[in-house]
Amino acid sequence: MLNPELAERVGTLLGATVVSSVTAQGGFSPATRERVVLSDGRRAFVKAATGPNTAGWLRDEWRIYGALQASWLPVVLGWDEALPLLVLEDLGACGRAPPWTEEALTAVLSSLEQMQRTEPPAGLSRVDRAGFQGWAKTLADPTGFLGLGVCGARWAQGALPRLAEAEAAADFGGDHLLHLDLRGDNLFLRGGGAVLVDWNWAEIGDPVLDRAFWAPSLQLDGGPPPERVVGHEPELAAAV
Repeated sequence: MLNPELAERVGTLLGATVVSSVTAQGGFSPATRERVVLSDGRRAFVKAATGPNTAGWLRDEWRIYGALQASWLPVVLGWDEALPLLVLEDLGACGRAPPWTEEALTAVLSSLEQMQRTEPPAGLSRVDRAGFQGWAKTLADPTGFLGLGVCGARWAQGALPRLAEAEAAADFGGDHLLHLDLRGDNLFLRGGGAVLVDWNWAEIGDPVLDRAFWAPSLQLDGGPPPERVVGHEPELAAAV
C-alpha cells in the first residue's frame, strides 16, 4: 500500500482519492511501483523515487514521456517533479509474453518499427562505444571469467581475442530512438502492437541495437533464436 504522503500526492495529481493499491510484480527497479484504484473507479500505475538513483532514472523516463505520445507508449496521467513521481495508465488488462506466439512477436516488431520512425526527443545521448568493452577487459584479465567455470583456459585463449575483435568492430551509429532495455516484463501487448515501458536507458543509435539487446532474453523466454529478429550480426552478438 502507498504510504499516506505518496497517496495524497497521487490524489492531488489525479483529482481523486487513492482507495487501494497493490505492489506491481516483476522488473528490477528499486523504485516504488504500485497499481492503484481511485475513488472514481479509475486505475493507474504509480512509480516514485526512493533515492537519488531512482530519482534520476524517473527524470530520464520523463524525458521520453513528456515529449512523445504514441500507441507504443503508455498514457501519462501525472508527473510531480519534486519527488519525482510518475503516474501512468494501468496496463493490467493488456496481454503479456511469454509465451512468444507469432502474434506476440509480430506485435512487438511492428511497434519497434513505428518507434524507430519517431524523431528522438531533444537531450538524448548517443550510444557510447566505451560502454561495450566487456571482452576486451576480460582478455586483459581473464581470471574472474575463468573462475566462473563456464569454459577452460584453452578455449579462452583461442576465443577471447576473436570476441574482443568482434566487439570492437560493432557499429552503434545511427539517428534513431532506442529503448535499450527490451524484455518481456517491459512489454505489454495491445491492439496488435506493443506498449513499451521503463525508458530510463533510452538513447540514440542504430535501430538494430534494440533487437540485439532483446534477442537473448527473447530466446530464454521460449522465443525464436536471435537470428530471427536480428539477422546475421556477429559483431553485435559479441558486444551484447
